[in-house]
Amino acid sequence: MLNDFSNHEIEGVVRRALAGDRRAARALFVAIERDHGAHRISTIATLARIDEPALWTSLLAFLAGGGWQGIPIPPPSYAVARDLQRVFVEPFGQPLLGRHRVVCEGLNSPSARIRALAATLAVKQHNEGAAPYLVALLSDIHPDVRIAASHALQAMPDPESIEPLTNNMFAPDLGVRAAAADALRAIGPAALPAVLRHLIQDRLTPAFRQAAVRALPYLAAGADPADVNDLIESLRGTAAGAAVPVKADHLLQWCRSSSANARSLDAIAG
Repeated sequence: MLNDFSNHEIEGVVRRALAGDRRAARALFVAIERDHGAHRISTIATLARIDEPALWTSLLAFLAGGGWQGIPIPPPSYAVARDLQRVFVEPFGQPLLGRHRVVCEGLNSPSARIRALAATLAVKQHNEGAAPYLVALLSDIHPDVRIAASHALQAMPDPESIEPLTNNMFAPDLGVRAAAADALRAIGPAALPAVLRHLIQDRLTPAFRQAAVRALPYLAAGADPADVNDLIESLRGTAAGAAVPVKADHLLQWCRSSSANARSLDAIAG
């Protein structure tokens, strides 16, 4: 059985699979399935030690349901897919830099499934180099990709994502709006002015109202709770829309005052 072979023999099977050998490709994934059933990761650990970007690129496509280099191999079960993701996430004694690059390339893939999967893997890798690509994916045409990018940025907050996340709070897709609001919550008070400016401009679509209510309690930490609650209640109401810009502007003035006070204290401390 392949999973009883030496690491060197497994590497040979991988090389044949990369060269287009269908039997080798199928045997490789049979070995991975057997490893999983035996609660072992020997084959996966061997894969991680093979310094071959073509392998990781092919694995990324396979995990996204694209077969193996055009060979229609059924996608793995959830549990086995989770095992395979360890190739991208755990060093297994090898540098992760090459696998980081492959994931960043996946964020630019023509395949929406690969882009979404790459966003998920970027978080698990703590791949800071992926941040600009994730921010760009917030404008992706596919809602699932925008959701995956928002989830990634929730785990790795980036101030550059504030404006595109705020724009996604207008999206018709509920999942996109909720994921954007949650990512803004992770950024915290730094994202509050962007949300308030939209409210002041009277851009009060029902979608944005709903997302703003989800985010505001986390963004306005430090503000007077009564002011925050007044704004949230106005957003929840249907007849009090005219009050929203006034109350949002009140909170924005508090933001500016707080920032000015902080700068003054920094200057004194300096």
